[in-house]
Amino acid sequence: MRQVFGKTLVALTLVTVGGTSAAQDVVRLGNLKLAHFGAVSYIKEIAPGCGIRVEEKMFAKGLDIMQAIIAGELDVGATASEAAIQGRAGGAQVVVVAGFARGGARLVARPDLRISSILQLKGKRVGVTRGGIQEVLLMAELARNRLSADTTGRKDVQLVYLSYPELNQALLGRHIDAMMQSEPQSSQAINMGFGMEVMKPYGTPIGEPVRTMVMT
Repeated sequence: MRQVFGKTLVALTLVTVGGTSAAQDVVRLGNLKLAHFGAVSYIKEIAPGCGIRVEEKMFAKGLDIMQAIIAGELDVGATASEAAIQGRAGGAQVVVVAGFARGGARLVARPDLRISSILQLKGKRVGVTRGGIQEVLLMAELARNRLSADTTGRKDVQLVYLSYPELNQALLGRHIDAMMQSEPQSSQAINMGFGMEVMKPYGTPIGEPVRTMVMT
């Protein structure tokens, strides 16, 4: 982790080369308020030693960060890899300079339903955050098991799109039967007893997702 952040700070320094005063250099950083993104915030603490001031702004999901970079509002962003790929595919002038976390997704279900496999999601309501890597992983696992899904309830699985915090509330209130959730929310659901792990969704060709640091 120290090596990754060391390389990232070198890259951040390169972003500011050409400024009239290194002490005044500012890098605008977009980040997510999720467990595996927490260490990125530490860049603010060590950047001053490189003559950089980091201004951090929090976003709901990686795709929002990519849109902010495209709009010229950010210099650097911490995103899931699919957001970086989609941004480049859409013409965004960004490069990936580091990977800083892996995994961070779990399929969690209500304990009373005793769901132990993805096949048992048939006929169930499954919550997920739209546009996040968790949605990509969920759809890949469903496809691998030949299950169809949409939001209408007419397919094998009914999708319910909610934010990360709302997913836990929906599972707790039994408004959904399962959720493909990020951390720390999935662990919170399990530790508080209203969720149980079904699987970590890394068995598809997507594998274990990597969180990436991108910059203009």
